[in-house]
Amino acid sequence: MRPVEPPLRILFVFAWLVVGGEETEVRLLARSLNRVRYRIDVVACFHKPNMPRQTHEQLTALGVDVDTTPYDLSFDDTVSYLANKIPGYDVVVSCQNVADIYPALERVHLRPPLIEHGGLVSEALAGPKHFTSRYVGVCRSIRDAAASVMPGRGEDAIEIPSMVDLTEFDPTQRAAMRASLGVAESKVLIGWVGRLDPKKNVEDFIEAAAIVHAENESARFVIVGGPDAFMPDYAAHLQSLVASWGLGDVLTFLGDRKDIQALLSAFDIFTWLSKGEVCPM
Repeated sequence: MRPVEPPLRILFVFAWLVVGGEETEVRLLARSLNRVRYRIDVVACFHKPNMPRQTHEQLTALGVDVDTTPYDLSFDDTVSYLANKIPGYDVVVSCQNVADIYPALERVHLRPPLIEHGGLVSEALAGPKHFTSRYVGVCRSIRDAAASVMPGRGEDAIEIPSMVDLTEFDPTQRAAMRASLGVAESKVLIGWVGRLDPKKNVEDFIEAAAIVHAENESARFVIVGGPDAFMPDYAAHLQSLVASWGLGDVLTFLGDRKDIQALLSAFDIFTWLSKGEVCPM
C-alpha cells in the first residue's frame, strides 16, 4: 500500500474578514476541496469595530481554523507573528493586498510559494511582486494590471473569475422564503444585494422603489447586506432616505444574511446599479 501523504496546507492571509467576494471564494473552496488532500487555514490581520463576524462563523463551521490573533497585535508584531506562522504551510494565498505579508516573507528563509489574489486594479498595482509566484485576478483588467508590474513575468498573472456554486440555488425555497418575509405571492418583490457602499448606488435603488411604488402599490422591496465598517454613515443615510420617501412599510433592510440563494429565489426582480464592480457574484 502507498503511504497516505499529509494534506497540502494552504494559508489564506486576509487584511480583514468581512462579507465579500474573496471571503466567499475561500468558503466555497473549503467546502469543495478534498479534505484528505488539502487543508485550508485562514489568518486575518486587522479588525475594525462593527465588522461582521459572519465569515468567521461560516468558515469555522466548515472546519477551517480562523486565526484572529493579529487583531490584538501591532503592525510590527503581526509581521513577526506571520513570519513564524508561514513556514508551516505549503502555499500562502494573500488577499486584499495585505500590507503585512511581504515584510513577513522578508524574515523567512524557506518561503512557501505566494499567490496573491486581487479583487481591485489598485490592489494589483500596489506593492512589490518579487515573492509572488502567481497573481490571480478575478477579471481581465486586474490580471493585466498585475502583469504590468511584473516585468518579464506577465504569464505569472492569470485570470480566474469568481466561482458560483449553482447547486445552492433551489427554486422550491421560494414560497417558504416569501412567507418568512411576509410577502404574499400576489406582491411583486424587488431586491438588491450587496455591501452598503456608496459605489453601489443603493440610494438609486431607494429612489427607484419610490417611483415604482407610486405606480404599483403591491410592490415590495428588500435591501440585503450590512453596513461597510469603513463608512457606517452611508447605511444611516440610506435609512433616512427610506423614511423621507415614505417607504417604511414597503422597503425592508435585511442586513447581512447567510441564505442569499434562498432570498434570490423569493425575488421577482433583482436590481444591480453599481458604478463599478470587478466580478460580482
